[in-house]
Amino acid sequence: MCSSTAAREDNDLIIAEVAADYILKAQPDFVFIYLERTDWVGHVCGYMSESYLAAVQTADQAVGLLLEALIKVEWIDQYTILIQSDHGGSGYHHMDVSVPEIMTVPWIVAGPAVRRGYTIVSELTVLDTAPTIARLLNIRPHHTWEGKVVEEIFKPKP
Repeated sequence: MCSSTAAREDNDLIIAEVAADYILKAQPDFVFIYLERTDWVGHVCGYMSESYLAAVQTADQAVGLLLEALIKVEWIDQYTILIQSDHGGSGYHHMDVSVPEIMTVPWIVAGPAVRRGYTIVSELTVLDTAPTIARLLNIRPHHTWEGKVVEEIFKPKP
């Protein structure tokens, strides 16, 4: 395992616990939560290294904490949750955009208006996230945004 300790191994869990508490108390309409350890470990220890995979596992646990909190108070059906990475990586960087491991990222969304169990078939990029979130919030995307709304994820209107 990579021995660097500049970022605490449990940072993402701490962030998730604080965020879950905030969501339960404040009941906000929108929350952005950034779990940073996987990116940091990728740069320091290498993407797909043992340390990186451990950081991904911790991030998964952090997301689980958030979901458990929403389930506990029976709000899971009221929130839309979008999970994505900002980029992939290769070696210790994410600079070569011709490498599929850098440009391919997870993009997972679930919520009341979203098709359940649906696999996205169209090509999408992280640029599509903001317009899709705007659509979820009934906000018109800014005309200069490069991404598109991922319309296929939404349940058909009756």
